[in-house]
Amino acid sequence: MTDTAAVLALLLIPLLTSVIKTDQRGLTTGLFISLYFLSSMHPALTLVPLAAAVTVFFQHRPASAQLSKTVVVKSPAIPFFMVFFFTMLIFCALSDSVFQYGVFIQTDQNVLRHARKLSSLAMITGPLLFGRLCDRRGAFYAAVLLSLIAEISVLSITAVSRAPFLFYTGVFLLSLSVSGLFTVLPLAAAAFQGQSQFFLTYPFLLPPAILIFTGSQYLTGQSGAFKNPGDFMLALLFLSCLSALFLFLSWKRRFVLVTDRRIS
Repeated sequence: MTDTAAVLALLLIPLLTSVIKTDQRGLTTGLFISLYFLSSMHPALTLVPLAAAVTVFFQHRPASAQLSKTVVVKSPAIPFFMVFFFTMLIFCALSDSVFQYGVFIQTDQNVLRHARKLSSLAMITGPLLFGRLCDRRGAFYAAVLLSLIAEISVLSITAVSRAPFLFYTGVFLLSLSVSGLFTVLPLAAAAFQGQSQFFLTYPFLLPPAILIFTGSQYLTGQSGAFKNPGDFMLALLFLSCLSALFLFLSWKRRFVLVTDRRIS
């Protein structure tokens, strides 16, 4: 559903747009991510939302003097959050295997074709939906819901032999969670670290994230351990459960950051 260059852009956009002063940060981030997925029908069009994000960043970027005064606190939640961060990226890297699984179990071609159309719709909708959830219920709530939807999607896809509509449901939910992931991950990172620390620490997550994503795609394409696409489904289910576990552990060990902005 995504390649390495797209993942890098999708992870960078929330960092660039985080300088926008708004109470609807989730929706704003989701809009840029959604526009990127919408423009992916032609490679040149993807430069439009990316260029817009870069322009916004340079117009509103924080002063270097302001960032130099920021004290970076090593939160005990961060190692657990990083496991959640990377496992969900691996989940994203393996997500294309659902259509390989559909072909392997000889799913009707019409079902596969319609499922791809639903997948495209979900990729555009996911960032907006989860961005809105982040604004209304918080990044942790959105992240938990995303993990739950990811698990349900895999279970639905594996039950396609019983009812074709379950494949539609599973693919739609899977694409929804994969696209929403790129809105939820940076917003959750900012919630755990605080906005100032987010600028200083989030960029360091990007190089290992890209390496892990690229390595996951390469290994699954080369490894003989995945000759049966059903193995991918087991891997996806395991990854979604593991990410949910470490998300819970990270939240239990978080620091609570209090500001006077929303105190009434």
